[in-house]
Amino acid sequence: EAHLNSYSYAWWINGRIEKGTRLFPNAPADLFLAEGHAGKDVLLVIPSLELAVCWVDGFPGSPAFRFYLDGRRRVRAALALLLAGLQDEEDDS
Repeated sequence: EAHLNSYSYAWWINGRIEKGTRLFPNAPADLFLAEGHAGKDVLLVIPSLELAVCWVDGFPGSPAFRFYLDGRRRVRAALALLLAGLQDEEDDS
């Protein structure tokens, strides 16, 4: 299933996929994003964190497969780093 119950009008949402887990299980449910070239180009928004992030050619030199194959892994890895950085900032305050 190519759209993983999470794609509409060129936007991905953090919808429920296999076994009820979310597309991005460690991220807030209100996350949504637009992406291109299998996660190499992304505009990601998390309203509950008042956060918008954009990256372009975030994985230089890597081939662009479909988002639901390699791209989702790339976005999950970048998102994990981003959320860990936010947690570290929260812990320091």
